[in-house]
Amino acid sequence: MFTIPSVYFYKVEAFEEHRDKLLTFFESIDCEGAPEKLQEDVVTDWFNSSVADTHPPYFSYISKILEPELKVINEAFGNHETEIVDVWFQQSSGDQRHYVHSHGQDGISCIWYLEYDPSVHNPTKFYCPFTDPLTGSQWEFDPDVREGGLIAFPSYIQHEQRPSFSDKRRTIVSFNIKKKRESKKLGEQLTNL
Repeated sequence: MFTIPSVYFYKVEAFEEHRDKLLTFFESIDCEGAPEKLQEDVVTDWFNSSVADTHPPYFSYISKILEPELKVINEAFGNHETEIVDVWFQQSSGDQRHYVHSHGQDGISCIWYLEYDPSVHNPTKFYCPFTDPLTGSQWEFDPDVREGGLIAFPSYIQHEQRPSFSDKRRTIVSFNIKKKRESKKLGEQLTNL
């Protein structure tokens, strides 16, 4: 009767080249704008862009390099006229985590794994929006994540990043896609890092 749409790419094309450029660029970003509690849990530039209501300087770069994947995602979710509305990166290590959350009731959310070692990192855990009809148990899903992989899912799906308890850093780029609307101001953009 109902299924939950999702798309998974095992590795984005030219991933290593893009990863290295993005990681170098992320080192230059000041992430001190996050609330103190969140700073303890993850390193992210989410608050830099959301407070200023602009896209981060790497927004156009991400949009361009992920065009083939974005086309497939759009087809899988109904071929609407869509756009990326938010982009941010998140880094964690040790006991850092991002607690259970969703990205709102409409749209598609994506996670691109730039630094991910399956021998020490946990994949994003997803929680089904409905329970097992016979037991009432919460269904959970841990995807087979690989470095360079990208997963797209409905924004309303609850998910979390569990701690790895490893000193090895885990880095993701996350973004939300919605039906086209009036966009944020672009601000100054870099087209090549």
